[in-house]
Amino acid sequence: MNRIDAPGGVFRAPTGEEEVLAGFPKLALRSERAPNATGAELFGFERTPGPLEVPDGGCLVVLEELLDEEPESWAESASFFLYAGSRIPPAARAADAILPVTGFAEMEGSFTNFEGRVQRFGQALRPPGLARPAWLVLARLVAELDARTGPSPLGTVPLEVQEAFRTMGAATPELAGLTWEALGAKGALPDRAGRVAAEIP
Repeated sequence: MNRIDAPGGVFRAPTGEEEVLAGFPKLALRSERAPNATGAELFGFERTPGPLEVPDGGCLVVLEELLDEEPESWAESASFFLYAGSRIPPAARAADAILPVTGFAEMEGSFTNFEGRVQRFGQALRPPGLARPAWLVLARLVAELDARTGPSPLGTVPLEVQEAFRTMGAATPELAGLTWEALGAKGALPDRAGRVAAEIP
């Protein structure tokens, strides 16, 4: 987003009524249905409940948004439209560039839950064809853009999830100091200084 001078980003995530599993107060269907809304907000994305607006004459980058309610002409006013996703919805078929990326079950990664707890998740399925994790695809794209104008702010392009997490932490004060290895299988709660504040029981 910084590389293309985008003023900010938005995301949509479903919500619903919270339902606690009887006898297990820590197990619940949370009102926040998406697992990583807090993580998106850490990076400056804002939740939007309504239709997604297209910048008039601006650059539009859409990642894994289903665009189910948008017509095929939705992005006509954008000067450039990049879509990255695991399937191509009708509203993305007119994109200037389409990049295949994996779904969450087809990669390793991390998310920040509603409590601010950073957790890892593992790959469950093999990705199809040329699909790669979005962090890898977009990091390589930024590196290619910067190779034409000067040194990349990413340094070397991360090739492993551990390197991607380190790059993410360096760009986000709330995650600074956390490492992929320190998260372990249980995750961690970073404090305001970016250190691990508490180990999850």
